[in-house]
Amino acid sequence: MALFPDAAEMDFPALIFMMAVYGYILMMASQTISAGSEMLLLMYGPGIIGGLLIPILGAIPDCAIILISGLGDGTKSEIQNELSVGVGTLVGSTVMLLTVPWAIGVYFGSREWDHKIKEFRKRKDFKFSFTNNGVTLVPEIAGTAKIMIISSLSYFIIQIPAFFYKYNSDGGASAEAPFALTGVIVTFLGFCAYCWFQYSSAQRAELTKIEQELQLKQQWKKGLQHKIGSTDMQKVVFEKHDKDKSGYIEKVELKDALRELGLNVNRLNVDVLMKEIDIGHKDDKDEGKSDGRVSFNEFKQAINTWIKEGQGSREEDKSKKVHHSINDQEEGLIMRKEEHIEEEEDDEEEEEEFWHLSDAELKLQAVGLLLLGTVICTIFSDPMVDVISNVGLKLNISPFYISFVVTPLASNASEVIAGLIFAKKKTTESISLTLSTLHGAATMNSTLSLCIFMCLIYFRQLSWSFSAEVITVVLVIVLVGLNALNKNIKLWQALIVGSLYPLSILFVYTLESVFGLD
Repeated sequence: MALFPDAAEMDFPALIFMMAVYGYILMMASQTISAGSEMLLLMYGPGIIGGLLIPILGAIPDCAIILISGLGDGTKSEIQNELSVGVGTLVGSTVMLLTVPWAIGVYFGSREWDHKIKEFRKRKDFKFSFTNNGVTLVPEIAGTAKIMIISSLSYFIIQIPAFFYKYNSDGGASAEAPFALTGVIVTFLGFCAYCWFQYSSAQRAELTKIEQELQLKQQWKKGLQHKIGSTDMQKVVFEKHDKDKSGYIEKVELKDALRELGLNVNRLNVDVLMKEIDIGHKDDKDEGKSDGRVSFNEFKQAINTWIKEGQGSREEDKSKKVHHSINDQEEGLIMRKEEHIEEEEDDEEEEEEFWHLSDAELKLQAVGLLLLGTVICTIFSDPMVDVISNVGLKLNISPFYISFVVTPLASNASEVIAGLIFAKKKTTESISLTLSTLHGAATMNSTLSLCIFMCLIYFRQLSWSFSAEVITVVLVIVLVGLNALNKNIKLWQALIVGSLYPLSILFVYTLESVFGLD
């Protein structure tokens, strides 16, 4: 007995219903993978998790649908038809991510133009304007856009030969095979190079963030004497956060105590501080031993050490202080610094999740969610492909158009929603991260996903008959990438980018129906 109902035996309303059901399940699976990735991010930071693992896991739903579309049973013509679902997923996912969420992200993150610093910055008296509103990006975004454009050229490895061999008796399958194999090798190497780039970039970004956090902590130490300089005050703060009156404060309680003193820390920073503070004390029973909790003596010693360090920094600042006039450029730098401090304060107000879990429990739950989401994607991709193919047959249209719209919405919903929520913070860093994520997803599609697709073409001896789709997706990637090369993006540019999504469907149809491309 089959696990899923046979799509070929369903009528049209049943097919639409099942497509909605499978789409919802795939969306939930995608969100499950995203949730597991975010939990790992809490423990390991942006490094390899944020720079490498999350982009790969985000591509799993698309890769599963592409793989399943070419592994089905049946005649070569039937498999070739189902492969349209795979290419629809590949092209649709790329085009959708680079148009609608890209444009909405710019809209959500838009600010007003500041003539002094030649950037967009947040203003309280915000006035909507297509020409005077926009976003300012960090310099690294131009690099991600260039990589995205370069990776899209891998489509032409097989597309150019396909132009010449499409009239062969087998549709060019045998003649295109060497080029498909070359494409497999090139895209795989491109995927490896992109992974290395992402990892290196993430590591550099993490080091920069650590330096910024150290500077903020040093500033915090300078004012610590006034907040908690006396032993009595230190005792009051310690006892307030020793909720169970055990004589020790745990990791979560330490986070709350530091927050009361003006230092907001996340899960990773608390772990570092625990190692710094939890060293044992001569008046403690377990002298010189760390036990994962902080006694009052350890707390007092750490506070007094930080106060001394803060006093030393304050004296050093006084000796280096130089009076000078402020010109327009320096004023702009100060304004940007003040804005960055405000952005940091906004981020620090957000509550860290999963504090009630230990690291081992958090890791176990994260791995469980990742495995669950991956298994669900693998299981439900096959019936999803069957349903889409049969809907295409019922409507007498290519399954490409259906998968172009349906599968990207299901498989990329979590990334899109998370990116847009982050863009609403209206900071340079947040909108840059949103666009960088979208560029990364497109690059992943042009490397890992396309590699899987070319493997199917080569090993199943199928023909590459997707000229209109390739021209469309490369054109969209180039147009969006060129826009992202600019440091400042205006709202009218986002409007044009957003319109590329419906125009791309029309463009594919025109290339096939009017110009006769396959």
